Amino acid sequence: MTVPRSRMVIMAAVSSLVVEDLVKAFQGNAVLTGVSLRLEGGRVAALSGLNGAGKSTVIKILAGVLAADGGRIVVDGREAHRLDPAAMKRAGIEVIFQDFALFPNLTVAENVTFGDAVATPWRLVRRRPTHARARDALALVGADLDPEAEVGGLPIADRQLVAIARALAHDARFLVLDEPTASLTHAEVQRLFAVVADLKRRGVAILFISHRYAEVAAIADEVFVLRDGAVVRTFARDELTAAALHEAMTGAASPAATQLVLPPPGDAIALEAVGLGRAGAFAEVDLTVRAGEIVGLTGLLGAGKTELAEVLFGLARPDAGEIRVAGRARRFRSDRDAVAAGLALVPEDRLAQGLVLPASVRDNVALASLDRLTDRLGLVDRRRRDDLVRRLVGQLQIRVADVAAPVARLSGGNQQRVVLAKWLATDPAVLILDGPTVGVDVAARGLIYDLVRAAASRGIAVLLISNEVEEVWSICHRVHVMTAGRVARAIPTAGGAVPLQTLEASVHG
Repeated sequence: MTVPRSRMVIMAAVSSLVVEDLVKAFQGNAVLTGVSLRLEGGRVAALSGLNGAGKSTVIKILAGVLAADGGRIVVDGREAHRLDPAAMKRAGIEVIFQDFALFPNLTVAENVTFGDAVATPWRLVRRRPTHARARDALALVGADLDPEAEVGGLPIADRQLVAIARALAHDARFLVLDEPTASLTHAEVQRLFAVVADLKRRGVAILFISHRYAEVAAIADEVFVLRDGAVVRTFARDELTAAALHEAMTGAASPAATQLVLPPPGDAIALEAVGLGRAGAFAEVDLTVRAGEIVGLTGLLGAGKTELAEVLFGLARPDAGEIRVAGRARRFRSDRDAVAAGLALVPEDRLAQGLVLPASVRDNVALASLDRLTDRLGLVDRRRRDDLVRRLVGQLQIRVADVAAPVARLSGGNQQRVVLAKWLATDPAVLILDGPTVGVDVAARGLIYDLVRAAASRGIAVLLISNEVEEVWSICHRVHVMTAGRVARAIPTAGGAVPLQTLEASVHG
């Protein structure tokens, strides 16, 4: 892909950002124990590590939303003493978080230029300079978008480009991209890489957060590996291998990629969709999930997988067809009806739909089970609640010193386990998992896979939805491929019935 030229000029002097011995602890728990790294203009550095290694904390300190307990940040040879968000932006540091921090109800131009002094003294937006500035910034990332389009209606890949354009409109010299490929298709990833390569040529320093070897190897000039709050190894581009990266992140040699041993499924059909359809999303969907069976659903982004999950869980109404639970036709008016019928959904967006971020780990785990934990007066039995939370936190290995701590403080992998714990607490008959390992590192993935297999071994029917073909191939008894709202016949995968390459070919056509 060719990225259009723009008015931005390549910086004459090389910018540098040096992080020295960052230290951070939460409630006495050390999260960072002395992190040091260096960014230089015109280079891409990757920051890799398992969930809980400290990546998110480093990013938040660079963004100025968290204060370090020790260490320093030096920009172009001068130590930054004020480390709040405004000061970091003035220093040219911009962080693109996974949620992009955009305003969905505002236009592309308004998002790109948000906060700029392009208004009259009466604070009325001057449309012409706003659009001109937005177009210049969008040209830097090769985004041909209507400045008047509402951001909330854009595809994820375009929203990401808007977020990067906004950073460049604010003269970013150091750009931090937090797991930027988590929700992108292969083509969209290549488009992003082209943008990164062009920004690199223009002298921008980029910190690319990822634990995926293929991405890091393709984009990074050097790789800093975080483990247990410290940089344990730095790789030059020509030193990096998949095995070496895995070993640096985990402290153990990389295992061979194999299919997991699955429990045998039962005969009873727990969940069935018959001719299910919703206008504009999917049509004529037929699938069954038996008790103790793990059925995969994969396909490219936008195929309709999440929309199907929402209909199955009562978050949206079907226009055609029928949902059957344990052989009984059900019409869900809401997700409460689905929960009452024995269904549970771990949603694709855990932050917006799966968790109450300001609330404690304890309250989030118990949230979906409150009806079971209250007495005749409607009061929560605290002992039963605490016993339930303690058991699930231990069972799912959720790393938290105090269950009263806000769930927002946990790493992405631990947050995902909290969502799983919340729904496992309801003793569901059917567990729908939509992208359960998005943004989760390799070690946390292994634990989630173990939990899924354990759920199936207890007779729970599992529908596992994922954009990652290898994931569904490795852990599912059967896999359906969804294309443009249509679900193909199931492909048996357990025991190597179908090679991974065959399933990949079915997805990518």
